[in-house]
Amino acid sequence: MRTVLLMALMQAVVLTGSVVLAYEANDRQLLGYWDDLGSTDEGRAARALIGLTKTPEATVAFLKERLQPVKADPARIEELITQLDDDQRARRQEAAEQLLWLGEFARPALQNALDGTPSDRVRVRITEIFENLPGSTRNDSLRTGLRGNNVAVSSINGQVEITIDGKPLDLGRLQRNDPQRRDPWLRATRVIALLESLGGEEAESILERLAEGEPEATPTVEARIALRNLERGR
Repeated sequence: MRTVLLMALMQAVVLTGSVVLAYEANDRQLLGYWDDLGSTDEGRAARALIGLTKTPEATVAFLKERLQPVKADPARIEELITQLDDDQRARRQEAAEQLLWLGEFARPALQNALDGTPSDRVRVRITEIFENLPGSTRNDSLRTGLRGNNVAVSSINGQVEITIDGKPLDLGRLQRNDPQRRDPWLRATRVIALLESLGGEEAESILERLAEGEPEATPTVEARIALRNLERGR
């Protein structure tokens, strides 16, 4: 997937290079692209990536303000959890987004808060975060359900049925592609590929900062791969 994405981005950079100076992106448009980059709708994300290649300087400057390494600072996590109960909606939303960005590294502290006596507002927020944590193992039961020694596929009156070891698979459980859901680590993977394809000192500095995150976090891993690729390409 990474190779295909990079090739498509490099082609987009070449095709749009001649019109970069004639194309101006405004903040609202960049924010729209940013939102779409986290979508599980691949077409939506692809259009956003191509749009961002048209204004490389503005894009890199925009991304520099929005990408931070995944660093699990316990004190900061506790501060963000407290902020989930802030009187200002914008600050509550900001805290939720930052906790979501931390992924599984925030889970223990969030679980401790949930096991205590949080307000209804905080309880709802934490529950929503749990449902969308990137890097989560919450789908392990689904993956386990897809394993088996004997798999059979049949069509009955136009309805497809998959049976694993004699048990029918609930296909409804596989419908995970919700275009309304936003995954910050999925967005980061796409952005990192974009920065790698654009290149340049500013783009590389963003990658270097991301590479300083938790070693096992997806954005950290992807940033380090991108930096190695850029180094080999020199």
